[in-house]
Amino acid sequence: MQHYQQTPLSDITTLWLSLNKSIIRVVSQTPEAKYACRCQLPNGEIVTLQWLVSDYVSHMEHHLRQITGVSI
Repeated sequence: MQHYQQTPLSDITTLWLSLNKSIIRVVSQTPEAKYACRCQLPNGEIVTLQWLVSDYVSHMEHHLRQITGVSI
């Protein structure tokens, strides 16, 4: 729907970088005690905020490997 195949790569990477910088700002300002908070996933599974953050990082590393072909 967003026509990423027709979008200049520089636009996509700028957007991706900006979104991830925003996430980094939020994560870096989150008090340590909050990482133990429990969150419910759409499938009903209960995980901690720490798990969500770690999973997000792993997911982004996966995409970086797809884009660059280099292991991180």
